[in-house]
Amino acid sequence: MFALIEQPAYGWGDARVSIPLIAGLVLFAAFVVWEWRSPHPMMPLKLFASRNFAIGNLTTFTMYAGLNVAIFFVILFVQQVGGYKPIVAGLALLPVTLLMFLLSRRFAALADRIGPHYFMGFGPIIAGLGLLLLVRTDARAHYVSAILPGILVFGIGLSATVAPLTATVLGSVQAGHSGVASGVNNAIARVAGLLAIAALGAIVASSFSSRLDHNLAGHRLSPRAAAVVASDRTRALVVSVNRVPVSERSQVHAALVNASVYAFRIGLGIGAGLVVLGGIVALIGIENPRRTVPCAECPGGALQGATVDVARRAPDRGPVAAESPA
Repeated sequence: MFALIEQPAYGWGDARVSIPLIAGLVLFAAFVVWEWRSPHPMMPLKLFASRNFAIGNLTTFTMYAGLNVAIFFVILFVQQVGGYKPIVAGLALLPVTLLMFLLSRRFAALADRIGPHYFMGFGPIIAGLGLLLLVRTDARAHYVSAILPGILVFGIGLSATVAPLTATVLGSVQAGHSGVASGVNNAIARVAGLLAIAALGAIVASSFSSRLDHNLAGHRLSPRAAAVVASDRTRALVVSVNRVPVSERSQVHAALVNASVYAFRIGLGIGAGLVVLGGIVALIGIENPRRTVPCAECPGGALQGATVDVARRAPDRGPVAAESPA
């Protein structure tokens, strides 16, 4: 992550980028080998032998990578380009929290009744379409007409996904492993967001820089204005021109705004694509669990993995002869 963050400033060939990148990859490979050979691994790789666990975590990785990128760039864009105050920029995403509070339990109940497959598939696709609606946002960043519709669609899709995803991942492992399964899934979600922001940050910064050069091609700037532009080239979504001479401010400002909108749309489009990809992965790979008892009726709830016989057994019945996943 350090290498990806610093790459736009120093380039791939710089030791401050290449050494951390190579070291990170080597250490990650060593971690996997160690966990595979360890008799008591912190992250049991055998958990990934479960289809729903492996596909659920792959969906988690792609979806959380995309949504973290989108949220990061939306918040940055509405402040840097749209002129929102930080508290207002934070409140812009409040509808997502409200929708998840109101809808997550209902979607979880539906997923329990008909299975998580379609919720984990179409939920991220709907969320991705919501992010694509945000691509229409221009430098004015008008909230009601440009931002709110996409935020609402995104919130609905996310609400339909999160609870079924968590229940599917934790319910796909054997009893006694739900704790480590939860830890793995949460770690993958956090790492996905950090990696995506670091990697796509480099792409967005490069897009901003190339677009800014294109906008200013053929224009002769004063040394002071050229120094400001050179400083801003490595920082995406920057439109401040206070240090530019007054006579050149409008020209430089227009170039910076255009480059910022262009880079923002590229970053958001890639983020939306990653979220949609998570839905496609789930549609292809997730299987509805085979059970005849609603999770709510299982001792311990949806994540316990109790058996059908245990859930239905009368007090005077004997031991359970055969188990099937609850």
